[in-house]
Amino acid sequence: MPFSVGKAMFTIIAIFTSVAPYLADWSITHVKNPKWPPHARFHNGQTMTTGLLIGLLILYYVHLASPQTTAQKKTNICLTMAFVIDVARPEDLAELTSVIFRSHEGKDHYVNCAYPDNLSPEGQSQALKKLQAIASAAEDSLWLKATDPTTGKTVGAAIWTTFMTRKPASDASKKTNDEQGSRNEEYVKQLNASIVQAGAEFWKNNALPLTSLFSRFTEFK
Repeated sequence: MPFSVGKAMFTIIAIFTSVAPYLADWSITHVKNPKWPPHARFHNGQTMTTGLLIGLLILYYVHLASPQTTAQKKTNICLTMAFVIDVARPEDLAELTSVIFRSHEGKDHYVNCAYPDNLSPEGQSQALKKLQAIASAAEDSLWLKATDPTTGKTVGAAIWTTFMTRKPASDASKKTNDEQGSRNEEYVKQLNASIVQAGAEFWKNNALPLTSLFSRFTEFK
C-alpha cells in the first residue's frame, strides 16, 4: 500500500499502544510485584492485553483491511460508539435546549434561577434565546448533538464557543433573575456570584485564544 504520513502516524501509535504497557508494567513494580494480590495482577494484565489488541486492530485496519464504502464506515462507527456525534442544524437547537434542561430535571436551583421555568415550552424558548446570545458573542461557536443510533433520539447537547481576538464580557456583580421570586435564596445568589467571579478570573488570567464547553446529557432510558 502507498506510504502516507497518516498511515505512518497510526503505525507508530499502534506499535506504542501494543508494546509500551509490557515495557512499563512487566516489572517488579506491577505484574511481578509480590505485594500485589492476584486480582490486581489480573486487571493489570487485562489492561495490557487490551492495549495489545487495540494496537493490532489499528495495524490491521491501516495496512491489511480492504477499502470500505461510506455506508460500511458509518455502520462501524455506530457499532463502536455508544452515540453518534454530529453538528447540529439550526432546526435542532430548540430540541437541544430541551435536552439540556431535561438533564437537570428541574432540580438544579442555580439553573432554575438563571433560566426560569426551563421545563416549560415558554421557558425553554427564552432559554434558547439566551444560549444563542452567548454563542453568538463568540467569534466561533459550534453546537453538537449526540444521538442514540438505536432509537434516533437526541440524548445530549454541547456548545463550543471560541474567542480568538477578544475576551467575553463578564460582570462579576451580576445578580440572579428576580423573576424567580421565592427561588432567589441567598445561597443561590452567592453561588451565581461565585460562578461569575470565577469566570471573570479565568478570562482575565488566560491568554487568547480561549475555548469554553457547555454540555449536558439526559438520563438514558
